[in-house]
Amino acid sequence: MNNYIDEILFRLNHKPLFGLDYDSTIFTRATDDPEVIANLKVRKQDGTLTDDVFVFLDEHNRAEKQFYKVINNAVWAHTNLNPRQENPYVDYFVDNAIHIKNLEDLLAVNMIGTNLILFDDKVTFQIGKKGSGKTISQNVWLHKNHTKLESNKIFWVRLDMEKLYKLWKKGKYITTEEYFLGQLLYVFCKRFRKFSYIDTATNPPIEKSTHSDLIYNIYQKLTESPLNDIPETNLTKAQETYLNDAQIIFQNKTSKKNYKRITDYLIAIEEIIAKDEKTYKSAGNSRLPYAPNRKRSFLIHDVFQDKTSKLFKAWIFLGEMLKNFILDEGYNILYIVDGIDNINFEDATELTNYKMLLEQLIDFPLNMEKVGHPHEFIFMAMRHNTFEDLKKYYYGYAVSRSIHDLQTASVVDNKKSKIGEEILKKRVDYVLQKSKWKDLSYLAKVLDIVKVTHANIVDEEK
Repeated sequence: MNNYIDEILFRLNHKPLFGLDYDSTIFTRATDDPEVIANLKVRKQDGTLTDDVFVFLDEHNRAEKQFYKVINNAVWAHTNLNPRQENPYVDYFVDNAIHIKNLEDLLAVNMIGTNLILFDDKVTFQIGKKGSGKTISQNVWLHKNHTKLESNKIFWVRLDMEKLYKLWKKGKYITTEEYFLGQLLYVFCKRFRKFSYIDTATNPPIEKSTHSDLIYNIYQKLTESPLNDIPETNLTKAQETYLNDAQIIFQNKTSKKNYKRITDYLIAIEEIIAKDEKTYKSAGNSRLPYAPNRKRSFLIHDVFQDKTSKLFKAWIFLGEMLKNFILDEGYNILYIVDGIDNINFEDATELTNYKMLLEQLIDFPLNMEKVGHPHEFIFMAMRHNTFEDLKKYYYGYAVSRSIHDLQTASVVDNKKSKIGEEILKKRVDYVLQKSKWKDLSYLAKVLDIVKVTHANIVDEEK
């Protein structure tokens, strides 16, 4: 195509500007112009040039499609990165970025050798601009340190503010406390049972399990606890409606289902989730390691859809009971707040929702009356301006409420760095090394050039 560059440029320079047709308001794209099309040619596999794009696609289509699939999965893998699951793209994790190191330091032992640094402060903030790598550094940190977190008895549960905000936009006003309690039960039920599966991504394939050792151990303790027994009730529907108490509704619901123990109910919930999210296999004897559609969540799309339902009330009651049991048994809960940057509050009409969001965070998890157990800790990620706004609310509410001190909270600052560039390069390197289609794909060659010349982080707030 290089042989035709001068000729193409000459014709472009001597034509009227595309789209500015003085006799018509119809916009004309350059790629629809017959003179341009006549002079655009591509190279076939045998080295000859053709102006028939379909000849080119017929030769390259399969390779391009397959390579595109590989690169698409790799480049966007962080959006589906579940730190609790195996991930085939760990080869391009950036381990030495300052963002990751700052988080790694939280799991180091403190100077006097008594605790993890994470436990020295009740509240930790991860502050940085939108696009500075907060969420992905979190995911990499949690994924890499899965074993270390579990060995230190840290049960982490994350509130995705974007998902909560979308519920609000649909009129489903779930509180931050309800979200955390619901998510805690949801995660627990997905990870307490042991189901083996074959990981075909490894060479050779390895047998693995869907469970979390930490969550399984908590479950085993619950089976042996007197709290596991459910008092039997036999209320009529009218009595249940009149009393409208979450504990009574839960006990009556379980009695009608002949569940004698809380663990019986947890097993039933796990099966409901597995069937809903299509991980249920072999008549219930096995599970897929992850859901085919990871956007589908039984918690978000069912439980949180109706706060007046018996399902919601029983779910939140059980979540609270489980939270208290975890803490009383000496385990730690780390509440993670993320996703605020994904919400656009620039519109003045969104100011009310923005204020409600900050008020909700003050109420939970920053309210010491609700999150005051020695084994509860908080990690919140947000922009500098959101942090400053939150502190203003803190000053207002601290007069009448017992709020965790934001002035003395630990701060991890995600300053501008080359993490975006490093991650992109490692992802591209990974794909170019692993893909068997790379030598046949024109896209692969372009990508290699882009990686070398244009892999610069974009400051989305400029």
